[in-house]
Amino acid sequence: MKTTRLHLASLLTAGTLVLTSFVSAESPDRDVTGKLDYTLNARLETVSQTGRGDARALTLGSDLGYAISFYDKVKFYAQLENTAALDGDAYNQAGLNPDGADRAVVADPEITELNQLWVAAKYDAIDAKLGRQIIIYDNARFVGNVGWRQNMQTFDAARVTIAAPDTGIAFDYAYLDRVLRVLGRDHPAGEWESESHLVHIQWKARPNLTVTGYNYLLDFDDARANSCATTGLALTGKHPIGDETTTLQYRLEFARQTDHASSPFDYEADYWCLEGGITRNGWTLLGGYEDLGSDNGVGFRTPLATLHAFNGWADQFLGTPGSGLTDLYVKVATTVEKFKIAALYHDFSSSSGSISYGNELNISAARKLTDDINLLAKFASFDGTNGRPNVTKFWLQTVFKF
Repeated sequence: MKTTRLHLASLLTAGTLVLTSFVSAESPDRDVTGKLDYTLNARLETVSQTGRGDARALTLGSDLGYAISFYDKVKFYAQLENTAALDGDAYNQAGLNPDGADRAVVADPEITELNQLWVAAKYDAIDAKLGRQIIIYDNARFVGNVGWRQNMQTFDAARVTIAAPDTGIAFDYAYLDRVLRVLGRDHPAGEWESESHLVHIQWKARPNLTVTGYNYLLDFDDARANSCATTGLALTGKHPIGDETTTLQYRLEFARQTDHASSPFDYEADYWCLEGGITRNGWTLLGGYEDLGSDNGVGFRTPLATLHAFNGWADQFLGTPGSGLTDLYVKVATTVEKFKIAALYHDFSSSSGSISYGNELNISAARKLTDDINLLAKFASFDGTNGRPNVTKFWLQTVFKF
């Protein structure tokens, strides 16, 4: 544990005092604006899992934030987050509630906490942000906010972004001082002390081609097994063809990961993603192959990812198995009577050793009722093999944004 570290939250507090004093000292006609935002997420999540009691989580998640900006150059933002449950013992809150210990896990603990608190400044092509904040890179495969959970993931971080519009290049660097995870501060794994560096470079090479390179050097005092160095390259794009009613999309990505800093392991594992799809007349058909490799019994790690979006909604692969993971998947999506419908099928196996893990079916239906109200229903059914459990999950939620 670092005994002399100066947390970014302390620096932010000092910066906020300076900012507040500056705003107060200015004349009343200064260009200062304030905005309140509020999100309410009412969700029912049910889980049936082999070897565990059924879980039924009826939760209400709320986020209350307020932003102050002036001259469109400096901005201050604070946000509180709360998760309440109708019956907190009707599901396992990741081990935080002994009375629900025999039930399946739903990672939405009852909690109230400071979710975001940051100061941002903009000068020409440079944007800087200091404090507790959301960071999402690309499709959130390696760095994201885990926005699906009621208590999202945020970072105590310093971040600088430099954009060069004339060249189509954007450079992004972030230093992570602390990771505040979805399990909440009361959980032993709810917060990770960090000395991590994130470098992300994106180049819009052509209208239908984006080239992304990244280097993520992760070091966690509280989770040394997740300390790793990941370097990768991705090619993504969409290309209209014919009369432009048909669009092709693709993603080609490769990354190599090694142990880093405080990691107790010695390994080198590769990541591959090959994905292609076509959209025509309101229908989308997409297929992909994702491979998270392994080495010396250690699987490719993605500790900061928005994991629910990958490898099935049943969340059976939040950690990569020691033999690695391959995910062969196909997706069909369309719109029916204003409902956005999607169905996915996954076939899971090991990256090495030809071990079948099982398969999974995912179905979702979403509709925007008004500009402020969204409705979503989701279903996931995982059929496990080789000792993995069978898991069925269902969600019904309504999100209000004001």
